Formats: sequence, C-alpha cells, structure tokens
Amino acid sequence: MSEIGYTKEQLFEILKAVINAIEEAEGYAQGHSQRVLEYAMAIAKHLEPPYEDPALPLACLLHDIGMLGIPIEITLKPARLTNEERALLERHPLFSVQMLQHIQGIDDVLKIIRHHHEAYDGTGYPDGIAREEIPLGARILAVADAFEAMTCRRPHRWPLPLAEALTEIRRNSGRAFDPKVVDALLKAWQAREIPFFKK
Repeated sequence: MSEIGYTKEQLFEILKAVINAIEEAEGYAQGHSQRVLEYAMAIAKHLEPPYEDPALPLACLLHDIGMLGIPIEITLKPARLTNEERALLERHPLFSVQMLQHIQGIDDVLKIIRHHHEAYDGTGYPDGIAREEIPLGARILAVADAFEAMTCRRPHRWPLPLAEALTEIRRNSGRAFDPKVVDALLKAWQAREIPFFKK
C-alpha cells in the first residue's frame, strides 16, 4: 500500500483517467497515451530479451503531458504547421520533463520522455542523439507513439490503414526507428498481440 492508502495499481488507474481527461479537454487525440502504452508493452514483450522496466508504462502515460504548454490552435490546426509552430511543438518533450522534474525517483521516466522523439539516425529532437545513446525505453516509445499517430485521426489528416502504417514504420527502420524495435512491433502484430486484435 502507498502512504495515502492506495495501491500502486489504483494510483496508476487514477493517472490513466486523469491523462485521458486532459487529452479529451485539450481536444488532442483522446485515449492516445493509453493506446501508446498498450503498443509499447506489446513491443517490449517481443524484444530479445524482453524489455522489463517499470519506467516505461509511466513514461507512456506521461510522455505528452507537455502538450499542455502548446497553444491549442497549434495542436488542433487542420493545416500544415509553420516552421515557428513546428519548433514550438517540438519543445513538448522538454515541457513534459519540466512539469514532472520535481517528482523524486522518476529520473528513468524523465529520460524516456525527453528522448522519445529522437531518431535512430540522430536527426530527431530535442538533443539529436542517435542509436544506443537513446534510452531503449525511448526507442520503444518512439515506435509505439508513431504507430498510434499514424493509425488515428488527426486534425490535419485521416488515419492510415493499418497495413500502410506498418509499411511506413518498416520503411523508417534504421532511420527514425531502431530496427530491433520495429522487428518487435511486427512480431507483436503477427502474434495478434497488438490491441487492434483484442475483443
């Protein structure tokens, strides 16, 4: 039990509800973080060896909390972003870390959140790090986040069909995404462990 009388599982469920409410209120892809969590856990299971880190589920839920620092006219803009708007949007991982950095004992969570938009080839943000410099949890979150974004409606585009989204993820293997994480996503898909297959 926690000091306030609730189990970790209960607190985690409360956090999921709060994040979902924030996403709904912001008009930003309600359920996004929950779906990303499910995809990331499926990917982690199919890595060799399986990736087991309690920081990953928490990072998945909290990775976009920094979107609260982005004006809603940018997050919901139905047209292409300007360079200035894109630069501000790309600061949301840093905003997320700033919002959470006072919490003790979650440094591993913050590292995953900070780096989940880094690219495997070093062209991502905010720090432009590459390959093994990027925490494995962040590389998993990057694939899960991208897959969710591709397959869900956004203000500026319709969702991709699932097969096309997988093709796009595979096409960016070795560039945006860690190849072994991409392979784990494909294995999870083939095993029908991606949540789309759940009743």
